[in-house]
Amino acid sequence: MKRNYGIDLLRVTAMGFVAALHIIGIGGIITGSELLSGQFLTAQFLRIAMLCAVNCYALISGFVGWDRKPRLSGLAALWLKAVVYCLAITALFAQSADYKTWLSALLPVTTGQYWYLTAYAGLFVLMPLLNFVLQKMPERELTVTISGIFLLFCVLPISPLTDAFRLHDGYSAWWLAVMYLLGGFLGKYGLLSKLSAK
Repeated sequence: MKRNYGIDLLRVTAMGFVAALHIIGIGGIITGSELLSGQFLTAQFLRIAMLCAVNCYALISGFVGWDRKPRLSGLAALWLKAVVYCLAITALFAQSADYKTWLSALLPVTTGQYWYLTAYAGLFVLMPLLNFVLQKMPERELTVTISGIFLLFCVLPISPLTDAFRLHDGYSAWWLAVMYLLGGFLGKYGLLSKLSAK
């Protein structure tokens, strides 16, 4: 597949969105603002507009990876980076860390220290199966299957009181798999290239 600069731009934009979401949320902009003030409403609008960042990453993974074999070395390198950063940050900032803190730093994926890395590890295990489905299933059946998945996971669970499919508001391996399938479908059939530039 030739390089798609639009996908590269989306990846960079999504990274900026992730950073901004952390600043707005964890950084305390929303919680530090007076309810319904201009600052509060602006921060909420920006947060809502940027919530698509993780979905974009999963879509891109499927878009560019549906016809490739997932490399275990890529996941291992990502995992190792997370361990190194976790250990370094714990050593620098947690002066009186107990063994649970150190264990969590040593095993960031399996302890859920970083939800995206944990969810991505789950997705990585599913990628060969998802790629097989994307490569072998006829277009009509694939279209019906993906439409059914979207109906089941996006349209039907409208109640905010239940998470029947354990999607954790889009913070799970299952949701990343749904986005990966959609991205792979878009990549395989070149649906984005059929859209008007306008």
